[in-house]
Amino acid sequence: IRDPAAVIESWFKRGWGNRIGNDPLAGWATFEHEKGPTPWWALEWADEYHSLSEMDRCVRNIFTLCEMAKTEFNLLSTQQKNQIRFIRFETLVSKPNVAVTQLENFLGRKATPAMTGILGRERMPRPLDEKKISETRQRITDATTAACKSKLESLSKDYDTFWSALSDAK
Repeated sequence: IRDPAAVIESWFKRGWGNRIGNDPLAGWATFEHEKGPTPWWALEWADEYHSLSEMDRCVRNIFTLCEMAKTEFNLLSTQQKNQIRFIRFETLVSKPNVAVTQLENFLGRKATPAMTGILGRERMPRPLDEKKISETRQRITDATTAACKSKLESLSKDYDTFWSALSDAK
């Protein structure tokens, strides 16, 4: 799982706020709406979707998808939930051996010796740049409306509580 601010910034940099439904390379299912193509997850709020700025659209899209994921996860049985393993991106990057051990334990299998080379190629472990993370959140906050600021705050809270608890608990 990844910090929602990082996902939002990634979507914004890639232009997903405007490309979804307009770019044939965007692989999401979209549907016709009187104001233009609308992604499946935004059909219930399509009028709002088409009125938002690109950054607000990215925030609202990630908010909606995360809420859907949380709702669906909560509907799973305990047995189904036990078949899912969440690992925070921060743990993977800064403590890859911990993440690999968690995956080994979860899968009941050992990673191959190639894992060491893979982690090295991906520059892991590496320190997290807390200043960069803070700057990312500030850039998004500065570029969004009050309504989307509250959604960003909610996303951050859920990431730090709900999703982190699922990641750290196992």
